[in-house]
Amino acid sequence: MTPHGAMKAAQDAGSKRTMANETVDGKSVTTMSFPAAGSTLKAYLDDAGMITRVHTMGGDRSLGKTVIEFQYAGYKDHDILRAPASPTPGGAPSGGIPFPSHIVQKINGEVVLDVMLTEVTLNRGLVLEVPPAVERARGRK
Repeated sequence: MTPHGAMKAAQDAGSKRTMANETVDGKSVTTMSFPAAGSTLKAYLDDAGMITRVHTMGGDRSLGKTVIEFQYAGYKDHDILRAPASPTPGGAPSGGIPFPSHIVQKINGEVVLDVMLTEVTLNRGLVLEVPPAVERARGRK
């Protein structure tokens, strides 16, 4: 249910995504609903096209009446490899990979996770130490 994962799932040709304009808290927002991982998800997009919230639909067959929601705010451009382009209409980050700096997860309306990110590292390699027994076994081939 990350913003990037939601966007990818919604763009799947077989996702049967539906788009709508709704009024939420007195503001017009664009929403998209789509099936993903056995659930139906609904994502809310702001004026800049950034996903601000993703939640499961109430009464989802795989979750019952449990509603899981993620809220995303404070998008920042975390791609330091490219110089940022000029700001886009609506103030959306540009020139790299926008990622939210504040993520809140709720289950049935109760906050279970509230994370503030100060740094995001893109495509960091994973270094695993090979146990000596595996190295010895590899050498015997």
